[in-house]
Amino acid sequence: MGDVRWGRTVIGAGAAHLQDLDGVIPEDSILAPGQRWSWTVSFSDPAGAEKALTHEQVLDGLARVVHGEHEGPEGCFLLGVRNWFTQPSDTRRTQSLTASQRSRVCQFARYGRTVFPAEEEKSLFGREQDADGTPADADAPAE
Repeated sequence: MGDVRWGRTVIGAGAAHLQDLDGVIPEDSILAPGQRWSWTVSFSDPAGAEKALTHEQVLDGLARVVHGEHEGPEGCFLLGVRNWFTQPSDTRRTQSLTASQRSRVCQFARYGRTVFPAEEEKSLFGREQDADGTPADADAPAE
């Protein structure tokens, strides 16, 4: 994922009414009961298409990674995210996910699965990888 940009938004009933004509919510907006500030992340996918995720979508993606059934190489890549998530809060705050792990959480949030590998995964063990973590040349005939 490239060109990552963070933004603020308001969630809750009637939050869309706080946006100005450019779709921006002014920092000095007065929030109604049940509304609260949240965040969004905008990025471009490998094809260059603009995408966006909300806080809620990312949490949903994280839940799918942590509680879903993942087999094979994909499951191995996701073990680090599961381990991070299951740590006590104090421990989790001192650790951070790799760029690859963050990318996978966002992909699960946006697409429900891993669609493309992160840069650091592309040449695991010196071989190009497909999105599911298998070597790109796995089906190639032996020389």
